[in-house]
Amino acid sequence: MINKDAPDLARWFDGLVVVVTVVILAVVAFAAVYSVVGGMRSDPRRVDVLAKSPTLPEGGTDPHAALATTATELADAWERFGFSGTPSVSLHDGPVLFVGTVESGSCPATVEYVGPPPEDSGVTADLFVRTGHKGGPDCTADANPVTMVVRAPDVDPVRSVFVANETATSPLSGRVELDR
Repeated sequence: MINKDAPDLARWFDGLVVVVTVVILAVVAFAAVYSVVGGMRSDPRRVDVLAKSPTLPEGGTDPHAALATTATELADAWERFGFSGTPSVSLHDGPVLFVGTVESGSCPATVEYVGPPPEDSGVTADLFVRTGHKGGPDCTADANPVTMVVRAPDVDPVRSVFVANETATSPLSGRVELDR
C-alpha cells in the first residue's frame, strides 16, 4: 500500500528543518554581536587595572587618589604612590587615576566602577570609584596597602574623588580632595 501523503510530509519536514536552522543561526548571530558590543561580558562593571602596587603614599588605611593628565603629574604620582622605576602606563589614551586603598591578603582588590557618583549613593564628588575583590567569600580581615592605576573617564574638572571600598558606607571609604 502506498501512502499518498508521504511527499507532502517530506516537504513539510524539510521546511521545518530550514526554519529551525534559520532560527538557530539567528540566535547565534545575535549572541555573537551582543557579546562584541559588550552586552555579554563576564562582568561589565569591571575596570581594567593598568598597574598595581602594594603601597600607599602615606601609609594607614585612608583612601588616596591622584589624577595624572600630564607626563609630569604621571611621574610625580608614580613616585608618590610607591611604584618603582619609570611609569609603565601611558597617557596616550587619556588621563589616568591612581586609587590607593587597602585589600585583603587572600582576596586581591579590583576596581569595579569609575565615573560619576550613582544618584542613589548620597555621595558628592566629581568622580566615584568603587573597589571590589577577587575571591571569597571568606577573605582575611587584614588590610594591606594597595594602589591601582586605571583610565580616568572624561570628567572635567575633577577636584574630588570618592573611593568606596566595596560600599560607600564602608569605614574604609572616603572622599579625597585632589591637589590641583
